[in-house]
Amino acid sequence: MSLPAMVSVYGTYGYEATIGTDQINLSISRRSGMVEYSRNCAGATVKKHVASLDGRIIINPIEPVNLPEEVTRYLEVQFEPLLLEPSSHQTVYLTFPVEIGVFIAAQEDVHLVDIFSLNQPRYSLYGQPDWGYITRWHRSVLYHEIPITDPLREGVLALEIKNDASTWVEVNRAVFDSVGMKIYYNSFVAMWAEMRIINSTVAETNFFDSPLVRGMTRSLEHYTIMKIPGLHREEFLMDAGLN
Repeated sequence: MSLPAMVSVYGTYGYEATIGTDQINLSISRRSGMVEYSRNCAGATVKKHVASLDGRIIINPIEPVNLPEEVTRYLEVQFEPLLLEPSSHQTVYLTFPVEIGVFIAAQEDVHLVDIFSLNQPRYSLYGQPDWGYITRWHRSVLYHEIPITDPLREGVLALEIKNDASTWVEVNRAVFDSVGMKIYYNSFVAMWAEMRIINSTVAETNFFDSPLVRGMTRSLEHYTIMKIPGLHREEFLMDAGLN
């Protein structure tokens, strides 16, 4: 499969680099034993100083649930209704919002320096107010093949849907726990996930740790870098409905 090349900022850089697109400008420079990091995205500017003698800067897409801070760790993607026959399997392609992480790797350790995005986050409630989940909400077209996307704004979510129920089931949304996300990138950003439908109102979602196409690079995971104890669950049980 071949996709057109698009301007991106993703990759690994030394302590002297200038990375720019029409919408994002990043500058990394070494000054008197310090590293000066500067970022301008959509008119918002951030500057940070890092005390590091030798290392590298890694920029890649990360789990899209970080902005603003500590609202949710769940992503909900809503799409056009899909009706599945009993005991069937279908792969569809959706989009998801992209957030970009900047990491510094030095002294055999990795630390998150910055997170930014060209998207304005929207949130929803999956379930009821007294027991539901706040989710990062995204609406997507349902595609039958990998769509062309702007890698700085949207990624491709390949979703394998398995209807294990003995009845027809309609589904138009999927909810995921970001702890299990495995994001890859090259000319586009992608994740590969599974939804297993248990009955007409309950499904389980999970992620595959594989690139969608050959030659993709796996992103550093924000939650892995943070090393937060207790974040081990990767699958998400959708028990509040599939539409």
